[in-house]
This record gives sequence, structure tokens and C-alpha cells, in this order.
Amino acid sequence: WEYQPPTILLSDFFECPDAFSVWWKILVKPLYWSSGKGIEKFESKDELLRIRDKFIWLEWVHLVQEFKDFTQWIPWLIDGMHDLRIAYIGGKISHATIRSPMQWSFKSNIGSWGTEIWVPIEKIPEEVCRICDAVLNKMKFSPINCFSIDFGYVLKENRWYIFEINSSPGMMFWSEDPKMKNAFYHAYFTDMVEMIRKL
Repeated sequence: WEYQPPTILLSDFFECPDAFSVWWKILVKPLYWSSGKGIEKFESKDELLRIRDKFIWLEWVHLVQEFKDFTQWIPWLIDGMHDLRIAYIGGKISHATIRSPMQWSFKSNIGSWGTEIWVPIEKIPEEVCRICDAVLNKMKFSPINCFSIDFGYVLKENRWYIFEINSSPGMMFWSEDPKMKNAFYHAYFTDMVEMIRKL
């Protein structure tokens, strides 16, 4: 898929690992968990192949994704490791947040002690909005769906990648800034109520 790092089922990876020799660092992700649980990073495909037995009977419910370097800055928004979450509620963008991991982690999920910054909708980069529109047109989401699209920016490629689409946008905002918290929850609950009224 043109907007996503190369991603396959773990079972396919184990069946023909030589097909992915150009991949360096890789991530293994369970399909059905959340908050960063079960996500592991490997420095090489050989490292993953050495512990194949760990995934026996689980390889059909895990993905392998090429690891992309999101450790640089997002243009006009933030320096350092990050991801940008665009949340949709009721068929429209409800809100956006930048999530950053702890220094010792690569996971920016709130469940992994990541932190968040509120991003006004007008500050979302145009290229991200363009990709979101293309995704919506291709996937035909219901107008009453709630979901989120997670992006990372790779500086050396000057490119945005979608690394996850989540079935829930998440309703927790991890920040000590009261203005950001108020903006997040106002957008979340206002859009949720508006969507429910359409049912």
C-alpha cells in the first residue's frame, strides 16, 4: 500500500524470509491488542528468525512491518521522536494529537507512558490531510464510524507514512496542560454526541 511501510502477516514472513532481505529493523505487532502491548522491535530479520518458536500458533495474528525512523522532527510541529494521530468521529476529523514516547522507549502509546500534545486541526500538514482523504475514499468508512490514523514523518525521505489505522480513536489525553485537555475533551465529546444524534 503506497502510504504504509511494507507490512505482511508474520506467517508469510516466516515462509519466505529471503524476500525481505532489504528490511533492516522490523516491528512485530499483534493484530488485536492496543496501547502498544505486544509490539516488539528487532534489529534484523535474523534476530526474529532465531526466536520463531515463540510465535508458533500466533504467527497468523501478528504483523511484521518495516521499522521507519520517526526520531526526527515533524515540519512546523515538533522536534524528536513522535507520531501524529488523526482521529475521525462521525465521518470527519475530530481532533489531532502528537504523541511522543519516553526516552527509553520507541512506543508513544499512552499505555506505554507516552505523552501528548494537542494539535489544532488547521495546523495538520496539508500532505497528511491529502493522504487521509485518499484513505477515506479507498476504504469507504461508514459516516458513523470512529477510528484514528497514525502517521510518522521520515526526515531523510521527506515523507509521511501511515503505520496504523485503529478501530477506536482513544478517549484518554495524557497531558498536564489544562488548555490542551479541555480542547481535546471538548472536541471528542462534542463530535461523539453529534454522531450519536445521527443514529
